[in-house]
Amino acid sequence: MDLDLSVLKKENKELRSRIGELDRYKRRWNLRIKGLPEKQNENTRKEVISLLSKIAPGVPWEMEDAVDLVDRIGRKEGNRMRQIISVFKENTQRSIWATV
Repeated sequence: MDLDLSVLKKENKELRSRIGELDRYKRRWNLRIKGLPEKQNENTRKEVISLLSKIAPGVPWEMEDAVDLVDRIGRKEGNRMRQIISVFKENTQRSIWATV
């Protein structure tokens, strides 16, 4: 019984490590945006696409196709401005924004 428990603990540790690596890899596709004012009934995806189009109008792809998901993170608390996480469909598209 003790042998089974030690095997399960080892396997659990390995699986947690692999999940952590996958999470870190997937987060590389994200872009965090700070300071974009929050509006009532906003279309966050549309606002982010508009912002990115203004920042770099010459990117070689359509923003509508490049941006997958956009969401504000955290709870809305008073006038605190929440950050935005934008997920790109391809990591190469996100890499452009990391340098801007």
